[in-house]
This record gives sequence, structure tokens and C-alpha cells, in this order.
Amino acid sequence: MIWVGSNTDLASLAETFAELSPAIVILAALSLFVGALCASLRVWLIAHDLGYPLRMRDAVAALSIGQLAGGIFFQLVGQLIARGALLARRGLPVSVTVVLTGYERVVAFSVSLALALAGGWLIFGRVVLDLDGGGLEFLELAIGLILAVLVGGVLGWGRRVVKSVTPHLHGRLALLISRSVCVSVATQLCTMVAYVVLARAFSPSLAIEDLAAASAVVMLAASLPISLAGWGVREVSAVLALGAIGMSPEEALVVAVLVGSMALGVVATLALLTAGAWRREDSGVASRPGIKAPKIDYGTGLVWALPLTVATAVFFQVYVPTGTGQLNVNFADPAAIMGGTLFVIWAMRDRAWPQWRLSGFNIHVFAASSAFIIAFIIGWNSFGWTAWAFTSKLVGWFVLLGYGATGALLVSRAGTDGLSTLLRTIAAAGLAVLVIDLTLLILRFAGVQIPENLLGGRIEGFSINANAFAFQLILTFFAALLAFRDGYKAVVIPALILAGVWFAGSRASFGAILVALPLALCMRPKLIGRVGRACLCGLVIVIAVIYLPAALLGGDAVHGVFTSGFADSDAERMLTLEAAWQMFLDSPLFGAGLGAFVHDHMTTTGEFLVIHSTPLWLLAEFGLFGALLIGVPFVRVALNEIRRPFPRDDAAVLLIGSISAFAVMSLAHEMMYQRLFWLVLGAGLALTVTPTQMQRSATR
Repeated sequence: MIWVGSNTDLASLAETFAELSPAIVILAALSLFVGALCASLRVWLIAHDLGYPLRMRDAVAALSIGQLAGGIFFQLVGQLIARGALLARRGLPVSVTVVLTGYERVVAFSVSLALALAGGWLIFGRVVLDLDGGGLEFLELAIGLILAVLVGGVLGWGRRVVKSVTPHLHGRLALLISRSVCVSVATQLCTMVAYVVLARAFSPSLAIEDLAAASAVVMLAASLPISLAGWGVREVSAVLALGAIGMSPEEALVVAVLVGSMALGVVATLALLTAGAWRREDSGVASRPGIKAPKIDYGTGLVWALPLTVATAVFFQVYVPTGTGQLNVNFADPAAIMGGTLFVIWAMRDRAWPQWRLSGFNIHVFAASSAFIIAFIIGWNSFGWTAWAFTSKLVGWFVLLGYGATGALLVSRAGTDGLSTLLRTIAAAGLAVLVIDLTLLILRFAGVQIPENLLGGRIEGFSINANAFAFQLILTFFAALLAFRDGYKAVVIPALILAGVWFAGSRASFGAILVALPLALCMRPKLIGRVGRACLCGLVIVIAVIYLPAALLGGDAVHGVFTSGFADSDAERMLTLEAAWQMFLDSPLFGAGLGAFVHDHMTTTGEFLVIHSTPLWLLAEFGLFGALLIGVPFVRVALNEIRRPFPRDDAAVLLIGSISAFAVMSLAHEMMYQRLFWLVLGAGLALTVTPTQMQRSATR
């Protein structure tokens, strides 16, 4: 909104508003009202398709209340909270509400994307991808996602999904989907009419097809779940898209604000008209006479779908620039938040605390969370509120708990089968990402010019950081080691991952491997032979990648990837370590407060910098008290697994390997917010097995 204001003559906005006649405003409002009814019809149809028929009044209430909540607490999360509360009074389980909303959003987004692409083609005469302005990174990201899903399906979850979905495939499925698509088209066209009517009133010389095309682009941007009901994003995209066809910024801004305001008024009116839907009925939809119970268990479907989605998407992240640095946004965050929420809701429903391998672990979670809250309050009181402390660190901590709970969601209900499938999916997705970077590296060694924005001196995956990617690969290695037990996959896949660790060039990761791997093998000595073969095979792969392309194709062999940038990074690391230690000495008990180091460094130098050590970061900003509350659980988990009698199960190997690698790498880097680690940690801790099951796991 600030950007829009700085590029708009705000003094002329009142005059622009005055140009609109009441008839035009009423027509646009009626169009939005019809569109809201169409969207409600889509909710009604999808609920019927899922086997939970709703009354139309309830569908309208779910749509309107969900839209209002999305404007208060972000779109997707707000919708799920409000709809879940409302539809639970109609007998719909939370899992069905999640599936319904996801189904609806996918259909709506697909239609919106198709209209936006058509609109872009009409406006600009073509749809192009600017390869120099981020297009190459976008293509690499898209290829990586597709490859991760395909490899994950082949090596991980494919057979299970085919077996589960096949019985429900029937001839009416295409008809049901087409019906929802048609209603979504009608909904989008109604919103488009509102844009066109308002814009046409300001610029009657503009062609209707151009206005429709531009509004399609605006609607797509406003529908993305990155804002409060589209506010801000809608206005920016309107100024850009409508400006591209000749409308002034003031007029485009008025159109966007009017559409957003009228849409909000429409859903508020519908919410008031359907206020009676909040009354709890004696019977839900599933128990009405003549209604059969659905054949699909959506709860079980989510138990599998959400963790496996997270295991695939967790390797893909981007950095969004903010005023105080960069906000790390991971593609798996929405699914992890939903998975963690379901884990908590079902624990509350069962009226029982979650069960873990470590006694008192729930208390540790509450204590660590309290430490984060206290550290944030100390920092707020000391130097004020900062976005870095609140969003990236405090809220980020609860997102990490969502990852742990999502891993536990699957394993706590599916046991060793769930853990095995999760590990196979992690290994497959990590392998897919690695293959892309290795391919680019081979091409470079063969003499092909690879842009630096695709591949720097070291491979980084989609972590945009070689050290973070190396840590992901170490976790992926342990996942592959436990998931693939025989055949060529048991050797080749771990070998490829070890080669990836080498080409990531993280010195801390080398130390982590040297420490974590022997400790994990002590937990399961039978793995020594397989690990030895994987190491030899990995060495062969490293040599082949470096020398064979140059020998066969005439490129220049690169003999090392660790020769650039280390001097500067080492100096920067020592600077942060010394400053963090001094910060700890100044406030040894309770720390300087969450975000203190970043705030102080930004204030004195104007540059963004974090402490390159997790233990020192905890001591500096949490103090000794907070650092113990956060660090003691890791020590207790490790000791608990070490003391576990033979035979030790997969979770023991996984936990010891992951925690020891985390401990080593975090000495030289800040690794607390590595999401894959928390997914693995939650899954491993949730596996509570009998001695018989442990015996079977250890002998495989």
C-alpha cells in the first residue's frame, strides 16, 4: 500500500471517486453478490461430492465467515479456522473441512491461473518468461518440484496412493470435477464484470477485452494466500496490470479499493443473513435420514498426505526481502502448519497428551516455547518490536513445532510403516534436488557456461545456502540408509547423497559426517558394511563427476570447490562469535532478548547479520536459563537412545544421527531453523514400539 501511495496522486483520489455514478456502483456490487453466491454453490457441491451434503445456508455461511476470517488472520489459515468451527456444528470433521477447502482452492486457483494466462496473452500479445529477470530460477524451481514429486512417487508413496485412490475412481469423477470448474468460472466472471464495469466508467475508451484481461491478472494476484484477503496485493497488481492498458494509477487504485471494499461488504452481509447457521444442531449432515456415511476416511488421508507433502516440499524455499533482512519462506510451511494443527486438535479430541519415546517431552516443548516468549518480551522491552524477532524467530519457532508435529502425526498413527514411507519420500525428494545440481555441475565441468544464478561455486539445492543444503543432505543420507535396505538402491542412493555433501563444500558438514555416522553405526553395527560400500561408491561418483566430463567432452576439470569465499566468511563468523560472547557476558542469566544481535548490528552498521553459531545465539539472546530450557531436551533424547538396549530400531539410528549432525554443524552455523531436522525429529520421537517390533526393524 505504501508503494501504491508513493506512485499515485492521492490528492486526486476524491475527484476520481466522485466520477462514479450510483448505478455503476450498484451494478458492480450486484455482480460481486452473484459471484459470492456462485462460490457458495461451489462449497455446497464439493461437500456433496465428498459425501457430506450441506444445506445451502450452511454453505453460504461457511463461504462468508471464511472470507471474513481470511481478512483478519491471513487467507488460508483464517478460512480453515472459521470454517472448521462452523462446519463442526454440522457434523463435518476437521479433516473434511481441510480437504474441502483444499479442493476448492485448487479448483479456483486453476481457473484463475488459466484466465490470467489468457489475459496476459491478450494484453501483451504473448506470454514470455524473462530468463534474465528470474526466469531461469523459476524454470529450475518448477523442474525441481516436478522431479521431486515424480521420484517421490516412484520410490516413496506411489504404490500406496494408487492402491488407495483406485477404488474411488469412477466415471462420475470427471463430471464432478467439471461441475466445480464451471461454477468457478462463473464466480471469476462475476468478479471480472465488477472490475470491467468500474474501470469502464473511468476509461470508456479502453476495450472491454483489454479490461477483462487485465482484471484476470489482478484477480490471480489477489487470490494468492500471501495477504489479508488480498489487500495490498490487489492494489499493487491493479496499478501495474490496468496501467499496462492505459489506465491512470489513480483510477486503477480506486477500482481495486472499490472491488475489495464491496466484496468485503457482500460477504459481511451474507454472514449476517446466515447468522443462524452458527446454532448447533442435534444431528450432523452425516446422520440425517437417507444419507449414507462416506466410504473415504478423509482423516486417514490427511494423516498420510500432509506429512508426505511436507517431506517433498521442505527442500524448496525462497527468501523474501524485508526491511530487516530476508524472511525464509518454505513451500512446505502451509502443509506443516495444517499438520501441526491437526495433531493438536486430535490430541485435544482424545483428551490425552501426545506420547513420545522420551518421558516428559511435552513439558520440554512448553518450557522451550516459554523461553522464546520470554526472550521476545525482553527484547521488546529493551529495544522495541522488530519484524525479525517476531516473525522470523518467535512465529518461526511455532512453525518449527508444526513440522515436528506433522512428522509425529504420521508416525504416531501408522507406526513403523509410516516412518518408513516418510523416510523414503525424504530420500527421494532430496535425491531429485541433488540430481539437478549434479547435472549442472557436470555440464560446467564439460565446458558449458552455466549462469551463476543457477550454480555458484558450490551446489546449494533450493536452500540458497550451501551449508543448509549440506545439512539437508546429511539428514537425507540417514533417511536413505534406513529406507532402502537391499538391492542397488541401498548403495547407489546413499552414495549419490554423500557425493552431494562433498560438492556442497561445507566444512562443517564434513565434521558432522565424521561424528554422526560412527555414532549412528554404533546404534546399528549391521549397517557398517552397507555404509562402507556407499562411501566407496560415493568416492567413485565424485571422481567421475570431476574428471569424466572434461576427458570426454574437452572441458576444464575443476579440482576443488572449496577455494573461494572462506576467508571472508571466516572473518565474518569470528566477528559474530566474539560479539555474541560479549552479549552473553553482559546478560548471562536471561540474555539480551530475541533479535538483539540483528537489531544492534543493523543499528550500528546498517547491514543484516546473524550469529554464526546456534549455541552462542541461544546464550547471547536467551541467556543461560533459556539456553538450558531449549538445549536440555536434545541431550536427554540422545542419552535416552544411547541407553536403549539392543536391538535398536530405525528411530534410534535416525535420532542419534540427526541430533549429532545438528550439534556439530550448529557450532559454526545457525541451524535451529532447518525445517527438515524438525520433521525428522518429530517422526523419530513419535515412534513408540514394542521389543518385538524393534527386533524386526533391527534385523531388516
